[in-house]
Amino acid sequence: MKIRVACIRLIRVPLLGICHHLPAHHLAGRHGCVTFHAPKQFSIGRCPTQLEMDTKRIQLTLFIDAHASESIERTRKAFNSEQYELIKGHVTLCREDELEQIEQVILNLEQLDRGYITIDFGRPVRFSDGKGVLIPAIGRNSPFQKLREAILKGLIEKPRWHEPHITLIHPRNATCTDTIFDHITGSRFPITIEFRQISLIEQEAAGKKWNIVKEFELNRK
Repeated sequence: MKIRVACIRLIRVPLLGICHHLPAHHLAGRHGCVTFHAPKQFSIGRCPTQLEMDTKRIQLTLFIDAHASESIERTRKAFNSEQYELIKGHVTLCREDELEQIEQVILNLEQLDRGYITIDFGRPVRFSDGKGVLIPAIGRNSPFQKLREAILKGLIEKPRWHEPHITLIHPRNATCTDTIFDHITGSRFPITIEFRQISLIEQEAAGKKWNIVKEFELNRK
């Protein structure tokens, strides 16, 4: 397990939206400016439709193990208790619109020969008009993108660029304030996390708890 921890300083990102594809930005905050580098197709995730929210959803995710997630889960429980009860801290790997042919996806997962995935994370930022808070990945994260390509092989020729991130406050069921964000940015979070397992999860309907359907181990290399 590789975990490095660093102190966090305040970064305000008022325009970062959960459903937007964003270019690289130079972002200004109360305590100065920070350059946030992101690929042209930066994507935090597609907002589910009302139909999807009313029906079963499936996703592939990378759960954060207990040793690395202590500060993350403490923050989620304090400021987004509803989402905390629905699902553990995680990085979404593939969303439901990419998993429509789930049988082939599972076959690809069972044939995977991939090592553990290590992701470096930056400072918490606000998104969705400041209502939500997430910890974005930094760097290109090529192993993460190649893992997505392997899972979706034969289904999606060129999977969209999905930027890995950890959501601390989801705007669907909580709202961040300046006071809360000051508290979060004064906290310490892991800046490097190693993931050893892929989980196929499902949610029966919006507001229901996510359950693990099947788990796929990555290889130690």
